[in-house]
Amino acid sequence: SPEGFTETWDSEGEITFNDPEGNIINDPYGVEPVTSPDGVETISYPDGSVEIHNPDGSGSFNSPDGSIGSWDAEGNGVFDGADGTHMTVSVDGSMTYSDAEGNYGEMNPDGSGSWSDADGNGGVCEADDSCITWGPESGSYDCEGNACSWDAEGNEYYANADESYGGQE
Repeated sequence: SPEGFTETWDSEGEITFNDPEGNIINDPYGVEPVTSPDGVETISYPDGSVEIHNPDGSGSFNSPDGSIGSWDAEGNGVFDGADGTHMTVSVDGSMTYSDAEGNYGEMNPDGSGSWSDADGNGGVCEADDSCITWGPESGSYDCEGNACSWDAEGNEYYANADESYGGQE
């Protein structure tokens, strides 16, 4: 968005821009799409970004910094950022993310997923939000509704749903 503008996406994927005073602006960039005879719509923005919309609903965009993205007619998309970020998003609700620093994550349509980072931390979560997480020397997991964890010395701790705490060596 141009400086001072906010953008909102609705459930249909349509975007609304608001200027700094809160007025709805249909085209804050002041550009008009150019449609070719075969129905391809091209939008060229003042910053050098180019967005292409094909008649079948697929499209792409290119940014001057080297970031690119594309989507197919069903709405599945891929983004590759100039900073090394890579993301895929599917209409079924699944997605993946990775970046140049070594961070990675994925989410499945049911809400389950996993993540890891360059420092050795990570986790796996089920759709019911029960998770197992770990670090280079410690971790935690859901043990039958209780929160359980361990530390670098191998000590295991738990916190029961009734808020009692305990540990064992």
